[in-house]
Amino acid sequence: MGVRRKAVLIGAALVALALAGSPLAAGAATPEPTATPSPSDAKAGLTNTSPDPATDAMFPPYQTQFAVLNEPLADLVNTFPDIVGKSAWDEVSRTATMDYYTGAEPAEESAFLAATRRIVVPPPLNLVWRPVGWSLSARGSLLQKITGNPDAWTSFFGSAPESGYIDESGNVHVSLADPSKVQSAPARSGVLPDGSAFVADPPSKVDWQVGRTSDFSPWSSGDRITAGIYECTSGFNWKKWGTGEYEYMGMTADHCAVAGGLTWKTAGVSWGTGVQSDPVKDAILMRAASGSSFNTATAYVGGATTSDLRRVYTFRATPMFNDIVALSGATSGLGNGKIIKTDFSASGVFPIVLVNYTGCMSGDSGGPWLTTQAGTGYVEAWGQHEGKFLYQGAYYCGFMPLNPISTALQASILINP
Repeated sequence: MGVRRKAVLIGAALVALALAGSPLAAGAATPEPTATPSPSDAKAGLTNTSPDPATDAMFPPYQTQFAVLNEPLADLVNTFPDIVGKSAWDEVSRTATMDYYTGAEPAEESAFLAATRRIVVPPPLNLVWRPVGWSLSARGSLLQKITGNPDAWTSFFGSAPESGYIDESGNVHVSLADPSKVQSAPARSGVLPDGSAFVADPPSKVDWQVGRTSDFSPWSSGDRITAGIYECTSGFNWKKWGTGEYEYMGMTADHCAVAGGLTWKTAGVSWGTGVQSDPVKDAILMRAASGSSFNTATAYVGGATTSDLRRVYTFRATPMFNDIVALSGATSGLGNGKIIKTDFSASGVFPIVLVNYTGCMSGDSGGPWLTTQAGTGYVEAWGQHEGKFLYQGAYYCGFMPLNPISTALQASILINP
């Protein structure tokens, strides 16, 4: 199988998802319930609880330690979404550098700076805040509108913008359509209507992918799932917000459902049906098939036919430039790389995180991006696989981080600390 199809994100009218335990989205409309059931331990016997040196060696030790700051940084990002900007990790100095916008209202900026001072960073880690004169949130929103409505911007750029990103200086880069589609000579650089600088990069083309071998309920992340000729990979499991108890749900990429429909199987057995999606975050919540459930915080880590099942014990709220992260795809297996871009956009999907890993394949879409904890092998969840994208002359794999999915779909990732 593994048939490659190019699916257009046609804006299917569904909605999106959220992170572990407490709402990470500022002003979320639906609060989480106060009493919740515990995740099932049905697969506890299969969970790898011993160190795996080969896997652990893929991830720098100090980067792994930075997970202790996930909760306070998630709170900060969601409380001040218009102020927090780009971030980068340096393993040698053990330092995370995060930008913040200095153009906010004085009272808001003061509250933000006070909040940063309350974050206690344990040694030997370091956290540095760098002031910048532009808002990542505002420019990211503009970029998403540009790539989501290419026809409306064709006359401005001279060619339809297909993808783009924001560089470290705040410039908006757009990649234009194939030269054969250019209606006039495209501008190489200039100023957007809002005053932001833009750069028109060479033509690019998004390579959307659609689709371990067998699993049993409760379903785990990393399963190979199928719908007719299409193959994808299951993402992490989630708790849907609402009144009373949570509903446990699975997920995969929304473009999988656009291509193959809402109902999916694994190893010929009914797995789940899509019930709520968000095409901007390219994510769809799946309700478990009758007689099955997603009530387990586990993920497959390894090759395309692996049986190595790990506990998902935490999540990464803020992927940073230079972080090393791995894809565990049902087709390509396990492969890792370094984050090279945290705000890429294609076909209106934003923000995509690009990694200098090129081994992702058709059928990996929707699958988990992760790291593992040294000493236990437990999984830290980072995001959901999107596809492969052309960036600066080469194709790189990319994923949607968890926080935007969480905010959009009003759900929390299921973990077992």
